[in-house]
Amino acid sequence: MGPSPGQELHVGPHSGMSVIVRYAFNVGRLLLRRRITWQTFKYSLRARPIAVAGRGGGYIVDPEFD
Repeated sequence: MGPSPGQELHVGPHSGMSVIVRYAFNVGRLLLRRRITWQTFKYSLRARPIAVAGRGGGYIVDPEFD
């Protein structure tokens, strides 16, 4: 049985840090490096896609995607 709604399953090498925090960190890093726009940053925090398109190509931002 999986996690109940509203809970996340914490597995893997980074299980101490929330998946949402790592996702936001990855997206924020792309914004600060000017690889994505402000609009892409806002959209990705709302919709949480696995990858985003930016300047120079696509970037995988979901920390659970291998």
